Amino acid sequence: TSVFSDEGDFNRMGYRHLRNKDYNDAIEVLKINAALHPTSENVYDSLAEAYLMSGDSLQAYNNYKKALDLNDRNKRAQNFVNNFSSKFEDN
Repeated sequence: TSVFSDEGDFNRMGYRHLRNKDYNDAIEVLKINAALHPTSENVYDSLAEAYLMSGDSLQAYNNYKKALDLNDRNKRAQNFVNNFSSKFEDN
C-alpha cells in the first residue's frame, strides 16, 4: 500500500476538496492521511484547518493540539490552542 499512501498526495487531495468547499470529503481524506502517517505534525495541522473551515472548532483544537504535541514550534497550532484555551479560562 505504500505506493498509494504518499502523505503529500493525500494532503493535496484534501486541500483540493477544501478549495471546492467540500469540507466533509476533505476531512475524510485528511483523516485517512493522519491514520497512515500518525507521526506527521503536518497531517494533523491540515486536518485541523479542514475542521476549522467546516466550522468545527473543537475538532480543530484537538488536531492542532496533536500537531503541537508532535512539533512544539508549530506557530499556527500554538496560536489556535492558546486562543481556544483562553476562551474557556475567561468564563
